[in-house]
Amino acid sequence: MDYVKSAGLATAFAGIFGIFLLAKDVILRGAFGGVHYYALIVLVVLDLLVAVAAVGWSSVRIIATVAVVWNALLIVLELVNVLNAVRAVIDLANVVPMAEVQNSYAWFANYLFNPVAFTPPNPPGIPGIVLDCMIIFEVTAILFGWLGRSQLLKQFIKPSE
Repeated sequence: MDYVKSAGLATAFAGIFGIFLLAKDVILRGAFGGVHYYALIVLVVLDLLVAVAAVGWSSVRIIATVAVVWNALLIVLELVNVLNAVRAVIDLANVVPMAEVQNSYAWFANYLFNPVAFTPPNPPGIPGIVLDCMIIFEVTAILFGWLGRSQLLKQFIKPSE
């Protein structure tokens, strides 16, 4: 099995879910528009570039390392979003009536990651389902990238007889 290609495919699926999130999350475009929205576009483009590199050059060990580090960085960035909850919730009050917005980390984490949450004007499950799927594919890419990296390393280091 070519683990690095599998890591690339998992990264591509995470990028595709990122495109879906950018298209469907009305709150992201409204309250968090501007720099945050455009930064996510850049991250999705980089996601797809890492995916193409991992699929195209799966025999290069550094590509496996890049896939692992890139996907780990994305997970960290997604979780850091929760740390920015106070500012984000204040921005969110411009789009969602304040009665529905609670100024807390727990509320924002629920908004971001709960797959059954309904936060108008977003469709049900947005962004929860999409972000959860992205994280699942990113973790999968990390695992496959690590296995691919180890597999490529074994090809170059042969035990002495």
